[in-house]
Amino acid sequence: MRIAVITRRWGKTSGVGRVVADLVDVLAARGHAVTVVTASPPPGEAPPGVTFARVPVPARPFALRVALFARRATRLARAGGFDIVHGNGADCRGADVITAHSCHRHAMRRLRREGPLRDRLKKWLNPVHPVVFRIEAFNNSPRGHRRLVACAAGIKREIVATYGTDPARIAVVNNGVDLARFRPENRERDRAELRARHGLDGRVVFAGPVADAERYFAAADAFVFPTLYEANSLVLLEAFASGLPVVTTRGVGAADDYIRHGENGLLVDAPPAPAALADALDRLLDDPALASRLGAAARETARSLSREAAADGVLAVYEAVLAEKRGEAS
Repeated sequence: MRIAVITRRWGKTSGVGRVVADLVDVLAARGHAVTVVTASPPPGEAPPGVTFARVPVPARPFALRVALFARRATRLARAGGFDIVHGNGADCRGADVITAHSCHRHAMRRLRREGPLRDRLKKWLNPVHPVVFRIEAFNNSPRGHRRLVACAAGIKREIVATYGTDPARIAVVNNGVDLARFRPENRERDRAELRARHGLDGRVVFAGPVADAERYFAAADAFVFPTLYEANSLVLLEAFASGLPVVTTRGVGAADDYIRHGENGLLVDAPPAPAALADALDRLLDDPALASRLGAAARETARSLSREAAADGVLAVYEAVLAEKRGEAS
């Protein structure tokens, strides 16, 4: 299958970027020819089975960059004679398949009401949001896609409620995690070294961006992720795959789909209060058996949320679209 994947930013330095890159890795490994249409192709030689098509767009203003990339990338991909054109969020303006990594309008409605006043004002005044709203509205309309892929059941519900999209046109394919990279066995290799490097005895350290995140999961006793809005957080999946007991917010994304409070993680109400987070952490620190049980259950849950399973779900959507195209051509 010849597949064009549209993504403005290429690389594994963000959650969405890693989801897209992992999908491309698996598709290419299975023999599909993948062209990544992007504004930022990586230097050097492309991996086997993958080619990059660069879309030139100005760096600033950012709202213009977003709008121009979506239009130019979609035009380039549609002219390429691909079997499938797969867009990602507002990085395209229409495609055969579009993955909704969030419902931006729904998220902004929530984030403009909650959190510090300064942050809320920035979300009202940032000119990129109206651009994304317009692209998202088109993509979720019948003219914008053949099929949508929602990265979580909650995102599907948000899209249907916000845009009135036909639920039958939306497939839920959960984000996947690299189970070979993020695994409990990393602790034996990395735990002592990283703790000593950062002097973690009774201290708080802001490590900044790191390329070897799996080692930091291995050095941890628990993973705490208080948040106001998430679609399907990759860092939660990575913590699960690493076998860590997790504390996160109830009702703000896919966490509710796979975290069962007290069985494979702990949930606190939103917005997450410091006292509630401290209580949950105290439970884990005071009860090592509970922490161990939650971590083992988390790893078991992650086995069904691999990046290979995610690719299987996306390929099933591709096949449905190809069947639809063949029916129209006959």
